[in-house]
Amino acid sequence: MSEDHSAIYRQALLTLARDQQYCGTLEGADHRGHACNPLCGDELVVETRVGDEGDLVGLRYTIRGCAIASASARLLAEFAPTRSRSELEDGARQLRAALEGEALPPTLELMRPLLTLRGHGSRHACVLLPWQALAASWSEEGSGA
Repeated sequence: MSEDHSAIYRQALLTLARDQQYCGTLEGADHRGHACNPLCGDELVVETRVGDEGDLVGLRYTIRGCAIASASARLLAEFAPTRSRSELEDGARQLRAALEGEALPPTLELMRPLLTLRGHGSRHACVLLPWQALAASWSEEGSGA
C-alpha cells in the first residue's frame, strides 16, 4: 500500500471512529456479547437481532475504546446485517489473516481501511475486538440481551 493510500485510509479510520450511526442499544436485541482488551482496557458490547432465516438483521454497539476499535466496530455494524453466523465467523478469520498479510477477500472489501494496521501487530487486538464481542454474543454466556 503506498504512502498516499495509507494516509487516506488512516483518515478514513478516524472518520469512521467518530461516526455514531450504529452506536447505542438495539431495540429488540436477542443477543448480547462483551469483549475487553486487557492490554489497553478497551471494552465493547455488541447487541444483535437475528431474523427468521438465521441471518443478522441488526447490530448496534457501545464502546469505551480507541479510534481503531471504534472504526472496526463501525465497519462491522455496516457489514454484518444480512449475513449468517457462518459468514461472519469466516469474515473474522479472513480479516485476521488479512491483517497478517494474506489477501483481503472481495467480500471484506469494506474492511480495507483496517489493513493500514498490518505492520502494527499490537493493534490487531483492537481491530478484532468487535468481532470477538460478536462471537461472544453467540455463546451461552453472551446470549440474551
